[in-house]
Amino acid sequence: MKIRILGPFQVTTSTGADITPSAPKLRAVLALLALNADTVVRIDQLMSELWEDNPPRSASTTLQTYIYQLRKLLRNTSQSDDFLETTQTGYILRIPTDTLDAKIFEDRVAAGREHLNAGNLNHAAAGLAAALEMWRGPMLGAASMGPILQAETVRLEELRKTALEQRFDADLELGRHRQLIGELAALVAENPMDEGIRYRQMLAMYRSGRRVEALTSYQQLRTVLSEELGLEPCMELQKLHLCILGEDPVLDYVESSNAGRMGTLLGVRPRQLPPDVALVGRDAQIREVERIFGTRDSGSVVVEISGAPGAGKTSLAIRAGHAVKDDFPDGQLWAELCTADGELVTAGEVLGDFLRAAGFADSRIPNDTNMRARMFRSWTATNRVLIVLDDVVRADQVLPLLPGGTGSGVIVVSRRVLGLRPTGVVRATPLTRRASSRMLANLLGADRIGDDIAAATRIIESCEGNAAVLQAICDTLLQRPHWPLDRVLEEATLDTVPGHFSPTRQPGREVLLKILGRTHDLLSAAAQSAFHTLVVLDGPVSKLMAAQMLCATNDYAEAVLEELVEFHLFDVTPTVGEFMYELAGMFRGAATALVGMQEIPRAG
Repeated sequence: MKIRILGPFQVTTSTGADITPSAPKLRAVLALLALNADTVVRIDQLMSELWEDNPPRSASTTLQTYIYQLRKLLRNTSQSDDFLETTQTGYILRIPTDTLDAKIFEDRVAAGREHLNAGNLNHAAAGLAAALEMWRGPMLGAASMGPILQAETVRLEELRKTALEQRFDADLELGRHRQLIGELAALVAENPMDEGIRYRQMLAMYRSGRRVEALTSYQQLRTVLSEELGLEPCMELQKLHLCILGEDPVLDYVESSNAGRMGTLLGVRPRQLPPDVALVGRDAQIREVERIFGTRDSGSVVVEISGAPGAGKTSLAIRAGHAVKDDFPDGQLWAELCTADGELVTAGEVLGDFLRAAGFADSRIPNDTNMRARMFRSWTATNRVLIVLDDVVRADQVLPLLPGGTGSGVIVVSRRVLGLRPTGVVRATPLTRRASSRMLANLLGADRIGDDIAAATRIIESCEGNAAVLQAICDTLLQRPHWPLDRVLEEATLDTVPGHFSPTRQPGREVLLKILGRTHDLLSAAAQSAFHTLVVLDGPVSKLMAAQMLCATNDYAEAVLEELVEFHLFDVTPTVGEFMYELAGMFRGAATALVGMQEIPRAG
């Protein structure tokens, strides 16, 4: 049995006969089940697809009738009634992987892309061409579809467009520019404002010795964009236009048996990752990031790096980004979503920076955040880029920044648990004593530590595995090479000005107060008030105990305790019948000092 949806709907029996389900809604049920083969399609999803928000009273009975008719169709098609299973919540269609043309199409595109990335251009061009030949017209014959099938149509059409452009890229790298001109001309006629197709057409024309026609095509695009949208061609097309005018040799085709895949369509490859850093004690986390990115089968990978204040999350993200960046040849983007003053950076601001880094002129970047997000998704849909978002505070900062297509990756660094449903989560746990010792030796050198092992041990113990604290202590010792190691452990004393230290300062305590204060300021007023009250405790507290201390209900106490856990300020331990919450040990002294320096906030 074969099910074809990339064009007119068609089911082919094992004997080669074609059967088309007559009822449009029956076709929709089969298409939805087929696209989600081996996965439960819930009854409410089927209802939504068939009737959206206005199901008739007889919807359940009608759906059962469609399922009955579908069973008959499948039985007549394959002499088997084992394909369609009923569960408590919906239905599962069990079909072989080579049954649905859409699944075969996606597999062929993925294989072609792998060849393209590996530089196997002939295999890439052939594989992508074979995938594209499976399309026989608009998906499902452009029949009326509900919201789920419409969304799936958009996804597959976008994948088709990407595959077509990548096939052109492979053919251009192989020197087939003359053979492409006719096909590209037809596509330009159908989509006169498609800048990606126009770019490839101009390049193919120029390489074929048709420079005037390439320049004419640019002017045609410029005219239609100006008349329809009031826009100029994108920056990359403007650059290509100038290169053609100047007959820049960079555009010439150079035959090479080792030719690799083309870069980004627009020739811009942002490289925004900060310089790589040397880390100790993070090998397991780096391997986990690499493993998560290596398991990508569809869609973009999102890795969330989370941990307590000062745990070294940013350094871990930088090292991880450099470890995987070769898998994203079209660029790496970096953004910090919280300023040093604690102000949140909006997604719209970040999108503007990303689009400029991708080569889009300011005049082409819309003001509306949603429009910027759509433009960014369109660009990433045809490119493989790594996006690193540092110091994220809320999930809504991230969602508009997620890429389109299937080849990009995202690393999200957050001081709280975001609930993003990422592909994987990596925790920046406290450094072990061994890792802390290696970090101290790497930063100070064996000669500086010398025989003063006891002082080095006390420094390590005082940091309790907090990377930022240990870094601050080492920085101070490096700035003062004449100090003995013990000097840096002298107790800090507060002067009469809140938040300032006397000349005798402990750098570790100072930096811990700073990073703890930044996280504290991001808490809700209710959580801040609870933090001020609960930090005086020497041990764990239940929600019942916290409710009594806060003069609040149990639900209120649990909510603020869970927020403190989300921000990694409190640890939680399950016990029989309840959870126990406790201030993370490394913050105890600093938290008490911080509370003493601030007014107690009032929730509500």
